[in-house]
Amino acid sequence: MKKILVTMLSLCLLIFMALPASAAEAAAEQEAAVKPTGEISVDVMSNYMVKGMQQTRNSIVIQPSMTLGYKGFSATIWGNLDTNPYQSNAWSSSTANSSSNWTETDVILSYSRSFGLVNGSVNYGYYANAASNNGLSDFRDQHEAWITTGLNVLLQPTLKVYYMFGNSMDKRLYLNLGVSHSFPLTQRVSFKLKATAGYMVGLADPDLLRTSRNRTDSQGNVLNERYNNFLDGILTASLPVKVTDHITITPSVSYSLPLSTDAKYYIKANGMTDQSFSDRESSFFYGGVNFTYSF
Repeated sequence: MKKILVTMLSLCLLIFMALPASAAEAAAEQEAAVKPTGEISVDVMSNYMVKGMQQTRNSIVIQPSMTLGYKGFSATIWGNLDTNPYQSNAWSSSTANSSSNWTETDVILSYSRSFGLVNGSVNYGYYANAASNNGLSDFRDQHEAWITTGLNVLLQPTLKVYYMFGNSMDKRLYLNLGVSHSFPLTQRVSFKLKATAGYMVGLADPDLLRTSRNRTDSQGNVLNERYNNFLDGILTASLPVKVTDHITITPSVSYSLPLSTDAKYYIKANGMTDQSFSDRESSFFYGGVNFTYSF
């Protein structure tokens, strides 16, 4: 009996001694989970597409970014360097080169949370765009707010709702639905497929001169009607390669296409080209590689 009692007391003592260690480990894990995080990334791409609109023409773009995060909050600074910038017809009747190779600087603030199978984020972005030509003012800067919600289930469905404001000619609402799936190939290499579909609602005054959010007819004439229809679809295949625990290299290829007749005319009208309207493209195949260092 005495032996059993000693044994039980010894077990209790061991458990009691282990509790602080377990609590300490749990605290350490929790502290690690809320440690500041960071990421430095560079994309080298053959095209730069934004909500159905081509932002470059016959050039390579280099897009560096840096993100710092803490307890769900994050701040990102992102830029676009165009090796041969070209001015969009949506903003000027001329087709002169842009005034700068550094065409855009974005600052983005976000807060994200997960609740079981549901994840979401609220975001704000300020987009500083270079003037189209030397001597012109920076009238194209934009503000954008958006929310993202997703499900941690098969195909990882996500819905993003964007509201762009701050420019009387370019106010709009844009909805984007996406699905994706990764196929592990090895411990460090996977194959990922992603598909997105966008719907745009122009909110700018359709009477404003040359607004780029109006509908366009089959001849390329801008109509006195706001755009309100499906816009762009993008199919992407990528191959993330985790070189180390902190470095990932991801080559990718994408195909962008219009999802409606209105979208086809709209994308042509806003294209980066001096070709006649009938000869302009509305679908684009492009690719590149991403280099990411996380810490």
